[in-house]
Amino acid sequence: MAEAIERLTELFHRRNGPLDWAKTHFSTYEFHKFVLMMLTRRMLPDPTPDKPNKKKKQEPTTITLNGQQITASDHHKFLGVILDTELRFKKHASYVLGKGTKAANQIRRLGKTTKGMHGELARRMYYASVAPTMLYAADVW
Repeated sequence: MAEAIERLTELFHRRNGPLDWAKTHFSTYEFHKFVLMMLTRRMLPDPTPDKPNKKKKQEPTTITLNGQQITASDHHKFLGVILDTELRFKKHASYVLGKGTKAANQIRRLGKTTKGMHGELARRMYYASVAPTMLYAADVW
């Protein structure tokens, strides 16, 4: 992991690298928006006398680019999809499920039996708003 961080820092600061490109194109990097994620499922051995096969996750690390420290994060929302370090998408699935449930409950409130809208219209609203919200980028996760 240390080698990857060293190579990334070297790449960023090299001649004609991203920093030089930004200067020549009058652009700036917003380093507070940078996110560092280590995408791996590899566990490190952490044996104890009573549990010789015990393993632990890798410790979060920091990287310094242009004097700004960037700390590793365990999840990040990118283009509407919440990525976690193991790419298991559990956080994203729970987020989407909560969002879809909330929207479906709002449609259910509108479709009451005595004063509400017709069932066909409620079904159309579900397929137009709730289903796309819940299935956004589903082929990724």
